[in-house]
Amino acid sequence: MDTLKCCDCGCDCSSHIPSPKRKHDESKNEKPLSSSSSNAKVQIENECHLLRETVASQQESIQDLYAELDEERNAASTAANEAMSMILRLQREKAEVEMELRQFKRFSEEKMEHDQQELWLLKIWCIRGSRRFRL
Repeated sequence: MDTLKCCDCGCDCSSHIPSPKRKHDESKNEKPLSSSSSNAKVQIENECHLLRETVASQQESIQDLYAELDEERNAASTAANEAMSMILRLQREKAEVEMELRQFKRFSEEKMEHDQQELWLLKIWCIRGSRRFRL
């Protein structure tokens, strides 16, 4: 019995698949019976129908997988956009805090310088006042 091979790897995976040519050759050698030819015709039609159903099912599976892939892509894109928005918001907040920090530092330095000048003036005033009392 002739068999079809599914691949060229040399495996025996297709040893039970009869060759269509062999079926055709066997049907030529048999006596032409209307029931046997109609039976073969029905079998071929059934095989064709099953193959069409299999192809349709696989195409439907492929479409489902593409839809799932699109959903995953959209979810990933949304997550990336949200992450980028959060990064930008945090950078903006950091810049605001740094600006406030610089302003506070500058204010503190100016206040400290002013306080030092006042202390110096008070020292001078105290020294002058103590000189007046000595005289």
